[in-house]
Amino acid sequence: ETAAAVVRGFTIRNGRGTLLDGSRAGGALICIKSSPTIEGNIFTGNEADTGGAACLQDSEAKFIGNRFTSNRARAGGAIHISSGSLALLSKNSFTDNRAPQGGAVHIDSAGALIHDNRMVANRAFSGGAIRIIAAAPEAPNRPWLTSLSKNRLYGNTARSGGAILVEGACRLLSTRDLVAGNIG
Repeated sequence: ETAAAVVRGFTIRNGRGTLLDGSRAGGALICIKSSPTIEGNIFTGNEADTGGAACLQDSEAKFIGNRFTSNRARAGGAIHISSGSLALLSKNSFTDNRAPQGGAVHIDSAGALIHDNRMVANRAFSGGAIRIIAAAPEAPNRPWLTSLSKNRLYGNTARSGGAILVEGACRLLSTRDLVAGNIG
């Protein structure tokens, strides 16, 4: 889909994803080489191996004003961002999402602008709210960048990184975020 594509005003629940390379991706939504705007939706009770609610691969999607509740995955309880994607997450609410890697959001060899979101009571083994990982840099001497600003991350739980865990060839820029009461 192009940047003109908009998904707005839906409640998407109990999705089980799309079979992709032998595993289920994006419980409710999958974006491959696309750049849609996903706005004002409710994603609840969805499950997949990657991205309980949504999975992005080589995409530039915008998620604005959505609610993600009780979604499950192995990576990215609510959203999995990978394969060179650049995602915008703004004014979303992430509550009670679960995954071993990235309770709410998992970013793998990709970039993200995460602004003014609320992430509460998400659970993971690593990265209670957000896990960011990259095996290799975006380009030589240029690690993947995730930028956070004005987010509220509280009450998230993980064994490592109660709120956020960053590993590998990536970097995190955080400005005016409230991170409190997380465990791990």
